[in-house]
Amino acid sequence: MAPLLVTIFFGVLLSALPHLLAWIKTGAPVWIADTDELELYLKTASKAYFNHPWFISDPVFADSTKPTVYPWLQFFPATMIAYILNLGPMSISIVWRVLAGALVAWGWYLLFHQYWKDTKYEPWAGWMAAAVSILLLGETA
Repeated sequence: MAPLLVTIFFGVLLSALPHLLAWIKTGAPVWIADTDELELYLKTASKAYFNHPWFISDPVFADSTKPTVYPWLQFFPATMIAYILNLGPMSISIVWRVLAGALVAWGWYLLFHQYWKDTKYEPWAGWMAAAVSILLLGETA
């Protein structure tokens, strides 16, 4: 369990690093990766945040019943976490990145642990999987 937690910690740390650096530099943990995030994704997520967190709709229309082209799963978890923790709509992006860092790290770890668990390296399979996962997480960051 410890190797998995270490891997997830590094995944979250690497994915949230731009927000942490922005927090040090500007005093707010807000970092916008590109114009698509600001003009498309955060508009949709913030409309759900302020109006109806259980339903994702198109931000262009005032009527909240118009569906959006984006998948529900892309917006709902981060929007609900930000809503429940009362973080504000600009914090949805950091929640997206923290969730992504944790889930990608978990996925890499499971993949490599599955590979090494039935070999002669079985006692060290967890730590070997953690090391390779952290290496790949750092390589893609």
